Amino acid sequence: VKADTSNGSVEIDLAEGFRGPVEIDTSNGSVTLGVPTSANASVAVRTSNGSVSSAFSGAGSVRTSRGRGTITIGTGASDAAGEIEISTSNGSVSVRDARPADAMPASPASAPPDEMPPAQPVPPA
Repeated sequence: VKADTSNGSVEIDLAEGFRGPVEIDTSNGSVTLGVPTSANASVAVRTSNGSVSSAFSGAGSVRTSRGRGTITIGTGASDAAGEIEISTSNGSVSVRDARPADAMPASPASAPPDEMPPAQPVPPA
């Protein structure tokens, strides 16, 4: 999985049994990453202006210094399949338990045509 944006937040929920590596990068925006509680992963985090948090209690630990940190989930990564890298210049990073796929709202791209939200006008530049 690779997600990259210049101006915008990123929210990703990894599925049970995901295979890394996972790379998430944004210049101006927060990152929220959902990881299954059964995962063994190491999350390398870098933020210049923001906080780093993990919602894992007991299963994960957070170590940060000067905007860099590592979040260990389960026993950590034993190979590239469990490696996750998150980088943002201006935004916070939050790692939480992933939501089950059936609990996630449908994205507009996957909605049937009669249920798609109306297009929003773009203001002139």
